[in-house]
Amino acid sequence: MNRPFFGRNFAFRPYFKTAISGKPGRYYAWEPHLIAVAIIFSYPVYEGDSIIGYRCCKVDLTQF
Repeated sequence: MNRPFFGRNFAFRPYFKTAISGKPGRYYAWEPHLIAVAIIFSYPVYEGDSIIGYRCCKVDLTQF
């Protein structure tokens, strides 16, 4: 089951905290209940000099 990130709060996750502090982040996620392994990359989104959010990309490694 692939649930989207949209509309969910991930502020507690390390990749969010890293990105929102202005640095690129990465997080290794192992989800035993889904039998899934992924790496999540995150980056801050700027407007001028201010961070207004973050973007992330989840790469599913299950098939590897």
